[in-house]
Amino acid sequence: MIVKQKNIAAKRNPKKWIWIGATFLLIALTIVVAYYFNVFRHELFLTTLTQPVQPPENKPPEVSGEGFLNARILVPYGTELRNREAKIPITAITVVMIESVVSEMLISMPDNQKGIQLLGVYKDKDSVVYIDFSGEIKRKVNGTAEQEYAFLKALSQSIVTNIQGIKDIRILIDSKEAETITGHVNIYRGLKEAGVF
Repeated sequence: MIVKQKNIAAKRNPKKWIWIGATFLLIALTIVVAYYFNVFRHELFLTTLTQPVQPPENKPPEVSGEGFLNARILVPYGTELRNREAKIPITAITVVMIESVVSEMLISMPDNQKGIQLLGVYKDKDSVVYIDFSGEIKRKVNGTAEQEYAFLKALSQSIVTNIQGIKDIRILIDSKEAETITGHVNIYRGLKEAGVF
């Protein structure tokens, strides 16, 4: 009995191999694009102010004789940042001082942005500060990318100008890490990664 071998090469379907190759190529492309957006995503959302803010001088804020710090607070008005001075109590607890600075900034906001509640301020062992706002921040800090950037710039500069040793600032909304406030500036990895710090 003679067994005929089937010609396997003749039965191959070239269209089948084209589809398999195209599928693998599509999967590889999807992985590369996903990796790119995951690693470099923050660069897509970096914006600049229409009028750049001068960096603060490297001298520390003045201390008044009454145990208060003459803090320099930046307040966003649209895309413009305005300087304001406020006296905050000096304490050995950095978190309390940061809370005072942020509270002064929120009090000084324009009328249409008032009502943002500060739920808490936390600092970890690596000197990363977590600022927890209520969900009202999404409704009050609305508008263009420049306005969102101005709010974040005012927040970060008000803190680092007055309190030394802060490595990064992260924003929490209703005690959850936020990717963005209004959809324009990606803050998931902190304000330093977002180019605001």
